Amino acid sequence: MTTINFNSKHSNPGGYSELSNFYGGAEFEYMAPRFIQSEITRLFDHLETCNNDEFWRWLQILNPKGTEKKPATQAQKDFWFTKGGLEDGIPIRGIAAQLLARWCVQQQRNGAKLPWQDSTFHPSKSIRNFQTMKRKHG
Repeated sequence: MTTINFNSKHSNPGGYSELSNFYGGAEFEYMAPRFIQSEITRLFDHLETCNNDEFWRWLQILNPKGTEKKPATQAQKDFWFTKGGLEDGIPIRGIAAQLLARWCVQQQRNGAKLPWQDSTFHPSKSIRNFQTMKRKHG
């Protein structure tokens, strides 16, 4: 029996990385139902369909790379895209679902504002009424 080891970026033997939950919407299906707030579920929907530039912008909001003095490298920008990178690749979207869910839970504990407060997409202004990890189905 052959053992296959894989994650979203690499596999051994090769060709199996797309079995990761980060491809095909599985991470969104797993994470989104954990939140009952329409602002958050709309953001999950947005991240699942946005273009490459918008996807990168949200990755920067949820998990910043680079600084004003030292901007993100092209390799950092290309990392969460398939071959072709930010310019021509396909976003590995599951990372955005994971980062959004993790960020919301962490920030709820701290009573902090949501990451898009200074962005152009404004589904909400605070996280105070969050009921994270409460399933829609009871």
